[in-house]
Formats: sequence, C-alpha cells, structure tokens
Amino acid sequence: MNKKDFLLFLEIALGKLISREDNIIERKLYEVCINHRFAIYLNNELIKCNSYKWLEVDLEYNKNYDKKKEILTDKGKESIRPDILIHQRENNYNNMVAIECKKNYMNKKDRTKLLKLLDDPFNYRLTCWISYLPGKIYMLIKLFEKNRIYSYHFDKKSNKLKLKKEEVYNTYIYQ
Repeated sequence: MNKKDFLLFLEIALGKLISREDNIIERKLYEVCINHRFAIYLNNELIKCNSYKWLEVDLEYNKNYDKKKEILTDKGKESIRPDILIHQRENNYNNMVAIECKKNYMNKKDRTKLLKLLDDPFNYRLTCWISYLPGKIYMLIKLFEKNRIYSYHFDKKSNKLKLKKEEVYNTYIYQ
C-alpha cells in the first residue's frame, strides 16, 4: 500500500468515524472502543478496492507468525500489540500499515514502537499515530516512513487531512 492510497482511506474512515461516532470520542470512551469503530470504517474502505481487499484489518494483533510480536528497546525485548494493523496474517511480506491511536498526544514509547515496526523483521511500509483529541476541532496524525515523518491535521468539521510538516530523520538518533 502506498502513502497516497493510505491517506485517502484514512481520510474517508476518519470522516465516517467523526460523522457517525463523534460522541464516543467526545465522551472520552476507552480507546479500544473508538479504535474498533475506526477499524470497521477503515476495513470497509479497503474491501471496496480490488487492490487491497485481500488485506486484513486487525486490532491488538500480538503475533509474529506463532511467536510474540516483540521489539528491542533500551530495556531489552518488549512484547507489543499495535492498536490497528493493515496486513496479511502469518507473514512479514505484506505488512502495510501499523497504527497507534490515543485520545491525547504521542508518547516516546509508542513513537519507538512505530519506528521499530518499519524495520526488520516486520518491515511495515508505513506506521501512523492518531491523536483523537476530544474537545479539539482537529485530530493530529503522524505518518512515518523510513527516514520521513509527516504531520497532518484532520479537521473534524470539513473531514479533510492537511499536511502541516514534513521531516527527514535518522532512525537511530530519533528513537
């Protein structure tokens, strides 16, 4: 999946989440509840597209084949469960997008997780951070590619994504 296609699916799915489920964000329900509804809208957009309908959208998927999904951090091996994955199960050849979603802003632990998922053995093509930000008129989106970070705002009124900033980074320094 390329960045352009993902951003289109993301914009449509977030638009449907806001127009149909804004109350679950504004009432500050548990993130898993919000993520579940968002994943449904995301999956519905993927299955409409012949190029991507074979992909799975999973929540809290914690396996790498039959083993735990783990990354190496400064504290050693750490088991992870990304909030939402767009992938083909049971292989690492078709890992498309890993998504972390929070009601508030990104923390270092989740940023490290998203950066590590871009590398071996997972090799996700993109990773994404979504801050739902109840009470604000926008959501904050960070999209990660190898050596690039894109910052977007998703306007909750117009249901449009707007690029705010693009950065080049060195993975080893940024973590």
